[in-house]
Amino acid sequence: MKRAAKWGAAVMTAALLLAGGTGAWAAHLEDIAARGTIRIGTTGDYRPMSYKDPATGTYEGFDTELSQKLADSLHVKVEYVPTTWKTLTADTETGKFDLALCGITRTFDRERVMAMSDGY
Repeated sequence: MKRAAKWGAAVMTAALLLAGGTGAWAAHLEDIAARGTIRIGTTGDYRPMSYKDPATGTYEGFDTELSQKLADSLHVKVEYVPTTWKTLTADTETGKFDLALCGITRTFDRERVMAMSDGY
């Protein structure tokens, strides 16, 4: 029961980041729905949050599970978009993906340009 509550809170946090309470973010949610996928930026190198298994090419970890829960709540599929720690901020700013989930540490530089959720 506790795990379900934590996932519910995490999905709500991610949804709030996407929704943002502004018309632009609401339109972004419409784009996601129309596209049928939510593009998740991930480095795929940070266990236990997000890791891409080189043998299978599949992603695993907490943020992978969160990505799927969020996609399910939006009735869309997950599309993982590779990023790197070095390009994460720029990739976010240019709209390479809809949401970055890979155990991202809150830093002043990132907070200046990205909306960030509380840690979970």
